[in-house]
Amino acid sequence: MRIIINAINLTAAGTLTTGKQFLKALVSVDNYNEYLVVVPNGYGFEDIYCNGNFRFKFYPRIKGFYRFWRVYQDILGFRGLVHEFKADAVLALGNISPVNLGVPTLVLMRNSHYVDMSSSKNLGKIEKFIKKLEMIFFYMTTKQADLFIVQSEYMRKRLSEKWLVSNDIIKIIPNALSDNIKLYGVKPISMTRLIPDIYDSNFKVLYVSRYYPHKNHSFIIEIAKYFQNKNIKNIVFFLTLDEKINGVKKLLNEINKNNLNDYIYNIGEVLQSELINWYKYSDLLFFPSDFESFGNAFIEAMNFGLPICAVNLSYAKSICQNAALYYKQNSVEDAARKILMIKSNSDFRAKMSDKSRERLTAFPSWEEVARQYLHTIKEIVNR
Repeated sequence: MRIIINAINLTAAGTLTTGKQFLKALVSVDNYNEYLVVVPNGYGFEDIYCNGNFRFKFYPRIKGFYRFWRVYQDILGFRGLVHEFKADAVLALGNISPVNLGVPTLVLMRNSHYVDMSSSKNLGKIEKFIKKLEMIFFYMTTKQADLFIVQSEYMRKRLSEKWLVSNDIIKIIPNALSDNIKLYGVKPISMTRLIPDIYDSNFKVLYVSRYYPHKNHSFIIEIAKYFQNKNIKNIVFFLTLDEKINGVKKLLNEINKNNLNDYIYNIGEVLQSELINWYKYSDLLFFPSDFESFGNAFIEAMNFGLPICAVNLSYAKSICQNAALYYKQNSVEDAARKILMIKSNSDFRAKMSDKSRERLTAFPSWEEVARQYLHTIKEIVNR
C-alpha cells in the first residue's frame, strides 16, 4: 500500500508529542508499505529516523498566514499530493479532511472542541468566526471520511451524538504512554534547585496543562481562596503555564493580587522529559479541565502511581475509571474536600496510588497503537 499521512497541524503540546510518538512507532513496525508524511518544519520531525519506505515532506508554518494556508492545503493542495504520490489511502491526523480525495480516508479526531462548543464562549469575534469555519470544514469531513479514529469512548459517543456519525465508522484507539515520560532509568534531580524550598514540606498538587479557557485554571484559584479563607495551609498547586500565552499573565496577576503565592506556584512550561521529576515530586494530579479528547496527563500520572483527583465528567471517567477520585463540576467545596481527603489519609492515598498503576496496564504501547492503525487502514482499503 501507498499511504499518505497529513500531520501538518501537529505543532503544540500533547498533539505534537503523541504525533511524533505515533510516527516513530509506525516507522519501527512497518518496513513494507510506502509512506509520504506531510509535517511542519522545525517541530522535531526531522529527528525521526526513517526506513527507506518513509518519506517526509516538510512545510514551513508561517505565523499569521497559517490558517489561510491550511484551508488551501486541506481543500486544494493535499488533493494534488495524493494524486502525485498515487496513494491508496490517506490518514489525516489533524481532525479534518473536508474534500473527497478519491481514496479511502481515515481521520483522527483529537480535538474535543468539535464536540463541545462551550470552548468558544470566551473568544473574541474573529476567533469565534474562525471556529465557525472550522465547524463547517469538520461537517464536510463527516460527510466524506471513511472512518474516524477517536481516543476514548467519550469521544466516540459525543461524535456520534453531535454529528450523527454512525458508530460503524468510528474506531477507538487510545493514546499510549510517551517514551519520554517513562520512569525507568531516570536520574532524579534536586527540586530545591527549581523551586523555593518553602514548598518542600507541603502537599504538592500538580496540574499539567497548557493554558486554554476550557482547561479551567481559574478554578484552582478559587480552591486556593477557599483554603486561604479556612486557614488550611501546607498545600501548593504546581502549574505548567507559559507566560507568553494569552491569558496566562492575567491569571498570574490574579494569584498575586489575592496573595495566593503560598498556594499556587507556576513552574512554567517544561519539556516532557523534565516532567518526570515533577510527577515524582508531587503527591497528587489534579485535573479540572471542562473537556478533553483524552488527557495524556492521566496516563503519565498513572505511570508514577500518582493519585488522581478529577472533575466528574465523562471524558475523565472513560480514561481513569476507578483510578481517580471525582468531584462535582464547578463545586469548589467538593473539590477541596476531595483533595483534603487524599492529603489527610495516607492509607487511602496508597490505595489510590495502587489503582493508578493498575489502570495504566489497560493502555497499549505505541507500537501496538501503530499496528492497530495499520490494521485499520488495511481493512478500509480492502473493503
